[in-house]
Amino acid sequence: MSYLRISHVTKSFGANAVLKDVDLDIQDGEFIALVGPSGCGKSTLMRIVAGLEAATSGEIHMDGRIVNDVAPRDRDVAMVFQNYALYPHLTVRDNLAFAMTMRGLPAAEIAKRTVEVATMLGLEELLGRLPKALSGGQRQRVAMGRAIMRKPRLFLFDEPLSNLDAKLRVHMRLEIAQLHKKLKATSIFVTHDQVEAMTMADRIVLLNDGVVQQVGTPKELYDRPANLFVANFIGSPSMTMIRVDGDSTTNQRRALGTVLPPGIPAEARQMGLRPEALRIADAGDGGDGGWRADVVGIEDLGYQSFVFCEMADGTRLSSLTHGSGHVHVGDSVSLQPDFSQAHFFGDTGLRLN
Repeated sequence: MSYLRISHVTKSFGANAVLKDVDLDIQDGEFIALVGPSGCGKSTLMRIVAGLEAATSGEIHMDGRIVNDVAPRDRDVAMVFQNYALYPHLTVRDNLAFAMTMRGLPAAEIAKRTVEVATMLGLEELLGRLPKALSGGQRQRVAMGRAIMRKPRLFLFDEPLSNLDAKLRVHMRLEIAQLHKKLKATSIFVTHDQVEAMTMADRIVLLNDGVVQQVGTPKELYDRPANLFVANFIGSPSMTMIRVDGDSTTNQRRALGTVLPPGIPAEARQMGLRPEALRIADAGDGGDGGWRADVVGIEDLGYQSFVFCEMADGTRLSSLTHGSGHVHVGDSVSLQPDFSQAHFFGDTGLRLN
């Protein structure tokens, strides 16, 4: 295990700054997800931690030691890549054992460790196969096994599930999470997929344009987004944003013509509502106080549905309903907002409540 400190790290390629004063503390045994859109700097940050890129400024500390000038091979870091990086001419057994063999460790120790790791990952029956005879999920397990063989202080995962189909990604998410609990190893997982980040990480570091937008547990980012970017990035469908009318000199604030409850921050300019905060009123409710809209799309997942609606002025709203078949495309519905779940943002884009 390893305590990692990323201290005010910046990285520029010429005039292009891809990381801007990134400052993070990662605790022993913690599973951190670096997430953000393409080009946000997450992979560059991971490469700096690994020693594959040099920071323009700032320091990387491992267990209190500055490692900026330490070679990658001496940082005791193991990486798992998107493309597996297996030796095609070596069997699973030899792929697992390769690093230990190159270090000249005793054959008996290598054999014992290989069996231990293969058993841990369910690879015992595959030790004699070549990579071309393995499925994508099996290849990724071998890649993880090679990293585990080294017993590193720090695991770095660079979008390791991107090449897998949807069903296998779900399975591998669970496997990696269970493996982390067994090994209790400090891990950084780079992904552009918010679902991977939300379901696997102890904490999420959300980056945009090289700047850390928020650090927190998945629930913290979902329930209390620090700014508009976080609110729109975390959650699928994303949060509906609605303009707030009025100013600090009035006693009433409105959104889509509806008077908002008292206590709304005077600086509020936008209100965000997640799908679960917008309920489609039953026919018997009368629709009083609701927002009339037409259903323009439905994502029916069986146990729940996301209903996408459009008001007469073009405002788009999304609602979460349980079950399916309650409404249909083309229906006119009344949406009842739950303002107790609303998020308010000011001119700067920062969260106010």
